[in-house]
Order: sequence, then C-alpha cells, then structure tokens
Amino acid sequence: MRVSLCPIVDALSSLATPSQDPLGGASPACLPRRITTRFPGRVAGDTTYALAGDLSQALRRAEAAHGQHEARTGQRDQNWPDWYAEYMMREQSGEELPL
Repeated sequence: MRVSLCPIVDALSSLATPSQDPLGGASPACLPRRITTRFPGRVAGDTTYALAGDLSQALRRAEAAHGQHEARTGQRDQNWPDWYAEYMMREQSGEELPL
C-alpha cells in the first residue's frame, strides 16, 4: 500500500501508468511542477514586482530609457509618469519597448 501526503500527486500519478509512459513509470512530465519563470508575453494582466528592489531597478531602467527618449525628441516630457508606466508594463510582459 502506497501512502502519500499529497492527494493531487496521488490523483495525477494514477493517470501515469507504465503502459502510457514510454519510460516505464511516472516521468517528470507526468507530475505537477512548480512554475518559477514566465516567458515574455505569455501572461496578460497586472504588472507586479515581488520585491522593492525589483521595482526600484525597473524604475532605474525606465529612467535611463526615458532620458534617451527625451534626448531623441529634444524636449522635456511633461507626461513622464505615463511613459514610465508604459515602459515598465511592456518590459515585464516582453512587448516591444517604447522609444
């Protein structure tokens, strides 16, 4: 008798039988995995930062890019908060960054 502390693994492992798995058992592809990385553009929704340091680094990158934007246009951008927000959202979603 097999005893497990995780009913989800039990339920999924019952689907992975040796006849279904060419490796002869429950391969890693048959078991649930924790997703630790999101590929750019794969997740639509809120822009979030897990740590304050991540947010401050994103602001610094946006500041540097915005400085280049102002140099290209030759004028001060009064709407810089919206530009920063757009830049940071696109950066996190993997979209093309604004110029």
